[in-house]
Amino acid sequence: MAVLEHNGSVIPLGPDTTFGSGAQATHRVQGRDLAARHFVVRIDPDGGAMVAPTGEACVVTVDGMQVPRAGAMLREGAVIAAGQAQFVFGAGEVAPHGVELPESQAYLIDTTARRAYSLQRRTVQIGRDAGAGIVLKDPTVSRFHADIRNEAGGYVLYSSGATGTFVNEDPVTTPRLLTSGDEIRIGRMALAFTTTAPPGMKVHLPAGAEESAANRRSTQLDMRAYREEGRGSGVSIPFLVGVVVILLGVVAYLLMLR
Repeated sequence: MAVLEHNGSVIPLGPDTTFGSGAQATHRVQGRDLAARHFVVRIDPDGGAMVAPTGEACVVTVDGMQVPRAGAMLREGAVIAAGQAQFVFGAGEVAPHGVELPESQAYLIDTTARRAYSLQRRTVQIGRDAGAGIVLKDPTVSRFHADIRNEAGGYVLYSSGATGTFVNEDPVTTPRLLTSGDEIRIGRMALAFTTTAPPGMKVHLPAGAEESAANRRSTQLDMRAYREEGRGSGVSIPFLVGVVVILLGVVAYLLMLR
């Protein structure tokens, strides 16, 4: 019987076993940043096994490699990582032996400003807003353009900016696991992702408060945000109200002089 080992527990696997934090999952794992139904492990009648994410936004890795939507085959001792949880696959009923994914430091380098940031927080927001962890001073960058989240044993880039995000010139349309040496382009800004401390460069902690999974802010801009950024008419409603009040006062004064 195929099993997964998680946190010292051996979990028997049926033909289709779903893992997640919600009641609809076959095996619930709470408090580890998993979606309600995060991934499924399928066992073939001939004993083969594969794992697949249940949706495009559910990031899963096997031995440090991101699993595509179609799934990936599992071998004895393979390490599945999702959210902040790790599982080890085995083909027998005893606890399998696998090598856990090592924890690594990662950095993001603003190549234009020659400034390096540590990615040791769970979530680091990137955008033009002063509240973002990494602020990019570029009018083509959204206020909250992208997130880099420490999950699935690595660092995953999420993009919601209006002008898009690119990794090595490829558009990011779904969450993407980053690898050392990747170049991220946001607007006219270039950012380098690395797991090696940049030599001769001071490393800064991202600004802003730590975010939880429950209150991550959407980075999708709407027309109201565009008006706030000066892309609209350029004239605010309070300013127009003030002008009207002044004109009414002048008219009243002129009437009194008659």
